[in-house]
Amino acid sequence: MESGYNEDEESKYLMYYDVNNLYGWAMIQSLLCDGFKCVEDLNCDFFNVPDDASVGYTLEVDLEYPESLHDAHKDLPLCSEHAAPPGSNQEKVLPTLNSKERYVLHYVALKQALKYGFRLKHIHRALQFDQKPWLKPYIDLNSEMRKNAKNEF
Repeated sequence: MESGYNEDEESKYLMYYDVNNLYGWAMIQSLLCDGFKCVEDLNCDFFNVPDDASVGYTLEVDLEYPESLHDAHKDLPLCSEHAAPPGSNQEKVLPTLNSKERYVLHYVALKQALKYGFRLKHIHRALQFDQKPWLKPYIDLNSEMRKNAKNEF
């Protein structure tokens, strides 16, 4: 019986990941905790700040979503926004391919958007804060207790 395998073709396969505790993963990251202040110098290099640095930023920016990315991103656009969909008065969180004006986001999300092709047009303002993984011990404890639980919940 012929397998249909052709060593000259690029390999294609699906990966299945059984991922648990996604909220827990997010909650063990560096989170804002104190030391809030407005950033005076908007020429600061926000993009080279490590994700887990002791200082983080939230920025208000204008972003261009280049049309050249629309086909690649159409299934899951980045930078969702609050807006009313056509025919509705009710605002929802919508993933759109629109450029963003005065869009507020965490500096790590901005770095991701730029990595995937967004263009930063303008920084309006920025907020600096201290950050640390202050929830990590609590989340790790809960994860360990769930792992060791004898009942099925």
